[in-house]
Amino acid sequence: MKKYFSLICILCALMLIMFSCEKKDDTVIDPSYNSPEVFGAQNSRDSVVVQASVIDTFLVTTVKVRCIDAILSVNCKVFSQNNTLSGDFMMNYAGTSSDSAGNYDIYSAVIRNLSCRETGNYIIQYLAQSVNLLYSNLISKSFYVTNLNNQPPVIGNLIIPDSVVRPVTGQIDLTLYLTAADPQGICNLNSVYFDAYRPTGSYIGQFLMNSPNYDSNFVYTAPVFPSTADSSFGYYRYEFQVSDNNGLLSNKIIDSIKFVRP
Repeated sequence: MKKYFSLICILCALMLIMFSCEKKDDTVIDPSYNSPEVFGAQNSRDSVVVQASVIDTFLVTTVKVRCIDAILSVNCKVFSQNNTLSGDFMMNYAGTSSDSAGNYDIYSAVIRNLSCRETGNYIIQYLAQSVNLLYSNLISKSFYVTNLNNQPPVIGNLIIPDSVVRPVTGQIDLTLYLTAADPQGICNLNSVYFDAYRPTGSYIGQFLMNSPNYDSNFVYTAPVFPSTADSSFGYYRYEFQVSDNNGLLSNKIIDSIKFVRP
């Protein structure tokens, strides 16, 4: 038993020597980075009146930024009332000031040429990033736009086939295309649709078209099934139109597709 106790003591002594010989690595650094803080956003005015389809300058906006580390960028984005991104702006350094909490920098940007100019409430969101690639908190400031020159939307570039051969079995896809635009921006488009009529003149219904990329291109796809009824063949009429958020209607495009037997 005494022999085993001595062996344990020797092992403990060896371990103590090994650990005591380890060199402390003074090159290991545990840096502590600080995220920026944005606050105190201000606009040069709370409301904007638009009297033309295109307006250059809406307003000037400023925000305060505080950070121990240097600032890499400050950005502000403008969203329309339906949460559509209408503008993205880099803000510029505009000086340094201070308050009871310490020093801070001021950044400003001119809000202009927004892609959306419809009447409604707009939100500006502010975000800063430090040179250490840390992001700030996100704050927002609102302003209101009144558009006195609302113009109706316009549709065009309709692409539909001249004729469709009904399948004997299964189904085929029929796809319709058109473009829609609005002087106040895509955000002001409420619905893009068409009314469909059978060769007999009976009303089928109204169908909404969609924009997969949320741009001016709209599409509608529907399956075409086999049929033996005489009323399923002949010229189907389609009437295309667009409405905006204020109820104004676009021009109407009327066209037809001939459905033929296989």
